[in-house]
Amino acid sequence: MKKKWHVLVGVKVRRAYNLNVSKNGWRKREPLDDQSIPTSPILIKKLILTLLENNILNGSSIQEVLSNEYELTLGEGMLEALTGLEEGTLSKYKKT
Repeated sequence: MKKKWHVLVGVKVRRAYNLNVSKNGWRKREPLDDQSIPTSPILIKKLILTLLENNILNGSSIQEVLSNEYELTLGEGMLEALTGLEEGTLSKYKKT
């Protein structure tokens, strides 16, 4: 939080407390949740598919880059779900 918004986490916690977030039940649902449509990660999906289809990276190397460069370790299924890829896409592009 501090890096993105330059605000201490404690300040945000206190603000949530002051707004009675937990009393209002906003821990699980927030106002307007039922009126907004969740977006899907279209650009990251296109980016990954382009990298795979042009043999720039393969199914395994994408996971390795995320892990090594960004300390983000995700299984195939989770990565596919988070990026909007169809199930099995990374397996399809793994080097044999």
